[in-house]
Amino acid sequence: MATELQPVIANPPELDPGAEISASNEFETTTTHGEVVVAGTTVEYTIESPPEDHIVYEGLAIIAPGFGGFKRTSRPLRHEMALAGVVSVSYSPVRRDDHSLWSRLARSQQAHADTITAVASDIADQDFSDTDVPPVDVTRRVLLPHSMGGLATAQHASDTPHGTTEAIINLAAAGFGSPTIPELLETIPKNLHHAVFKELIPFVMSGKVDVTPQNFWRFLHYYGVNPTRTIGEIYACLSTDVRPTVWQLGRQGVLSAFLAFEHDALIPPHDNLGDTVDYYEVMPGAGHMAPQLKAKEVAQGVVDTMEVLDIAA
Repeated sequence: MATELQPVIANPPELDPGAEISASNEFETTTTHGEVVVAGTTVEYTIESPPEDHIVYEGLAIIAPGFGGFKRTSRPLRHEMALAGVVSVSYSPVRRDDHSLWSRLARSQQAHADTITAVASDIADQDFSDTDVPPVDVTRRVLLPHSMGGLATAQHASDTPHGTTEAIINLAAAGFGSPTIPELLETIPKNLHHAVFKELIPFVMSGKVDVTPQNFWRFLHYYGVNPTRTIGEIYACLSTDVRPTVWQLGRQGVLSAFLAFEHDALIPPHDNLGDTVDYYEVMPGAGHMAPQLKAKEVAQGVVDTMEVLDIAA
């Protein structure tokens, strides 16, 4: 397993599959790209794989991004998960399933859940025998939702046949009684310095996203032109309680865990979460953007959690 990594460099489309090489040259991970149409929108996804002899989980990890998230924001965690021995998938979710006001306000996470289902189904239907994807069981899945992605993964898992989702390992995911408006009024001021100077600015400066005028205007267009969708996502985050779904899934054999981050201003740690999931842990020195800024530590925490849940070697 690599201890230091080269800066991640995007693979040109013609290099499909491509390779990311660990700095120690112990092994390289390979990337395989695919796409599927969801609600009339083409969704691109990437599978990143370690060599077969480094596999620690005989299935897939699907990373579900949170509010405003897209495939590239999941790339650091996907890469580190592959280096840790887990075949991992990232994608850019569809944010609405039609143009109605109802879809934008009340069903803002259903389109994301449908994206997960479509990506997982498309992967399950593929023949990877002539690719660099190792021979794992692609119908066996662990879901890794970050932030608002927790709402979509819970919906996806409850909609899909029993046995396809083995576990949901929530990464500071919404829907577990947090956040609330009073809580945000308390935690945001307390953690504002950490969020800005230890997370937001380092994230922008890290090169993990392209800070260009074009992307800035895309950001404004994404949220400004569709304010009802943005309001719907915020409302869903504040109002949706996934705990009954998690309990129901648990009765069906789906394991659950929650990794909280010590300085998270949006989804702060709560000791009572241990009563909701099979495993709960707080990652010290991290904030809400830990899957992007501390991807290696988060990936190791996920693999450790999979071992505790007895689903990884």
